[in-house]
Amino acid sequence: MTGALSVAEVRLHWREAAPALGVSTLCVEVLRETVRSEAVSTAEIADALGITQNAAWQQLRRLRAAKLVTQRRDTHPRGAGGISYWRADPTAIAAVLDDLFIEILGDLTG
Repeated sequence: MTGALSVAEVRLHWREAAPALGVSTLCVEVLRETVRSEAVSTAEIADALGITQNAAWQQLRRLRAAKLVTQRRDTHPRGAGGISYWRADPTAIAAVLDDLFIEILGDLTG
């Protein structure tokens, strides 16, 4: 067995492995943006990732359906229309990661 992977190698491996697991790397990147901020708008996520707001919205809807993020609707600061702010749910994310490890490795406690 070879030594530990570098951070760059792990990131490359993740990008190669994610589709095989049915995981959208874009969805993970959108989730990461919600984790980095107390509340972030759809437009801010789109700008940070260089994607359209529609693409960001599609991923956020999936994350909301999985209960990994929450949405707060507010009046746009300029008073024209509404704006959505998104926030990650760290407890839900941790639970999903725990479940994933158990599915992959089995329950190591018993």
